[in-house]
Amino acid sequence: MLKKVLLIILFILSIKSIKAQESYKKYSEPNHIKNILINYSKQLELTKNQHQNFEKIILVSNKELSIFETPLTKEGESKFNKIVKEEFIKIYNLLNKEQLNKYKRLKKEIEPYKNYKI
Repeated sequence: MLKKVLLIILFILSIKSIKAQESYKKYSEPNHIKNILINYSKQLELTKNQHQNFEKIILVSNKELSIFETPLTKEGESKFNKIVKEEFIKIYNLLNKEQLNKYKRLKKEIEPYKNYKI
C-alpha cells in the first residue's frame, strides 16, 4: 500500500515537472520572442535604429538565458542574474528615461515567469 502511494506521488511530481518545462519552453520559442519584441517596439515607441539595437540585445541575452535549466542552482542563479543585469545596462544606454520606465513596467507584465528584479 505504501509503495502505491509513493508511486502515485512520484507520478504526480513528474507530471508537474514536465508541465513546468513545457511552459518554460513556450516562452523561449522564437515566435514568442518576436511577439514580445513587436509589443515592446509599439509600446516604447522605438525609432528604427533603437528597434534594431533593442532586438539584437534581447535576442542575444535570450539565447544566453535559454541554456539555464530550472530550478536554478546558486551558481546558475548568479550567472543568470549577471546576464540579466548586462542586458538591462545595454537597454538603459539605448533608451531615454521615459522609455526606460515604460520598459520596466512592460517587462513585469510581459515576462512574469522570470523572477528577477530591475
